[in-house]
Amino acid sequence: MQELGLEKELDEELTPESGEGFWRRQFQQQTTKAQRKFDWLFGVIFPVVCFTFDPIVFTNETYLGDYKSFGYIFSFVSVMAMSAWLVWGAKLKGFNAVLAGLFSVGSVVALGIGIIIFPISLLGLIILIGALGFTPLFTTVVFLRNSIRAFRMAKPFLEKKTLVYAFSLAALFSAVVPSVANVEINKLKNAASEQKSNLFD
Repeated sequence: MQELGLEKELDEELTPESGEGFWRRQFQQQTTKAQRKFDWLFGVIFPVVCFTFDPIVFTNETYLGDYKSFGYIFSFVSVMAMSAWLVWGAKLKGFNAVLAGLFSVGSVVALGIGIIIFPISLLGLIILIGALGFTPLFTTVVFLRNSIRAFRMAKPFLEKKTLVYAFSLAALFSAVVPSVANVEINKLKNAASEQKSNLFD
């Protein structure tokens, strides 16, 4: 029975003695129970927790305050897509090419956020909650390896050209749409602030 994860999984954990290196095991098509749990934690649960209790990253202009709308829109779509992939996996067939494109951008975005907030994450280790600041770096691995797995799983259902187009367009749209929305929302905020300022002048 499928257990909140990909249908093809290894019942026993792979070990170094199995002949596979650590990184090779991370990106193989089959997934272990440990990897599946890791993907749920750092691909779905912890990202939601981080955005819910975000004290500074998207609330402070010093960091990514100007990209708050992008972060929330993109993260919502990515987390929902990751949940769908982890639950249904192969049942999504050719649609996995679209998820692969989205996940590839998700890995880049997560890596960028992780690098930007790395200094405050180190400082945050003084208080235990600061350890959550390292979540984006783990999320990078989750999205990257599941992008590869989703792409491979879509191969049997799509022609090579269609597969590449679906992957590329999904990656492009997942980056462009939240970016455009972010720009427009910031314009509306700035216009509202100017109007408010003019009222009190």
